[in-house]
Amino acid sequence: MDVWSQGISRVIESCKENDYSNPEFQSVAEGLRVTLRPSARKKQIQHVFDMGMDISEKIVALMRADLKINIKDIVKLVGLSEKSVKYIINELKTQGMISREDSSRYGSWIVIDDNVDKSK
Repeated sequence: MDVWSQGISRVIESCKENDYSNPEFQSVAEGLRVTLRPSARKKQIQHVFDMGMDISEKIVALMRADLKINIKDIVKLVGLSEKSVKYIINELKTQGMISREDSSRYGSWIVIDDNVDKSK
């Protein structure tokens, strides 16, 4: 049973790390059933993307949906390297599209304009 408890702890920790709600565990005849559901925040962010959006538009949309989103979360969601995301964010700042309020760790994004440069 000790092995089960370690596995359950790892599932719970993984859910926290990947922005899922707490898993539901059910004892069934075949063993153990685990139900995973995305958190409300994750569902909101998943609905942000339109099919025709370029990468700059996706980043701005993510910032608009969650003003506190950090670069690591953006990297996970858009599937680019951290360096690429930082480059695009700097370009958006230079274009006057976004800015950062307060510190980089505890601050929030300000989306200034809806017109993202489509040449990126």
